[in-house]
Amino acid sequence: MITALSGAPSWAEEKVVNVQPQLGWITFNDEFAQPTSRAAIGLTADLNLLEWVTQTQGRFFVGPATGVIFSHVGAPDSNFFGTNSYFTFSTTANVLLIPVDLKLGYALTPDAKISFRGGGNILYQSVGNSISMGPHTFTPGHDSQWDIFLNMGLDFEYSIKEGVTLLFRPDLTFTPGEGIFTGTFGVGFKIG
Repeated sequence: MITALSGAPSWAEEKVVNVQPQLGWITFNDEFAQPTSRAAIGLTADLNLLEWVTQTQGRFFVGPATGVIFSHVGAPDSNFFGTNSYFTFSTTANVLLIPVDLKLGYALTPDAKISFRGGGNILYQSVGNSISMGPHTFTPGHDSQWDIFLNMGLDFEYSIKEGVTLLFRPDLTFTPGEGIFTGTFGVGFKIG
């Protein structure tokens, strides 16, 4: 519903927090530096500080965005779901991406919003060399590994009914070697 006096788009009505379950894929170079993709699942959330502070509805969005994206990457020869490998090593490799971003958005129409995100992605690998990220990326003697890298991405959101949006979320993580791309589709639920 569009508020005539404020000109607020429907996606912004009473929106403070948006929670978004997602499905998609992650593209990276495996431990043999070969490009590959795996399925990913996640949950992200963002907070509209403008709505929270001013309690007014508007076209702009500014606030933090975070969450977690999980992928079972398995071994280098695994299928899209990280299974069916002939290798006996790295078959249990999992990856978590935890975005710590600032999100700036604008409503293009009453139902469509585009946002830019930037900040960092915290990367956890249960098997430290399951993703090749360049020269520094593996510390011998460690089974798992934590890193943080700069990232940037976009959020394309479309309101399908009051309080519910469809989302496409491309994201690029910058590493010393080849970057990591994540693309997810989700449904957003507005709270507050």
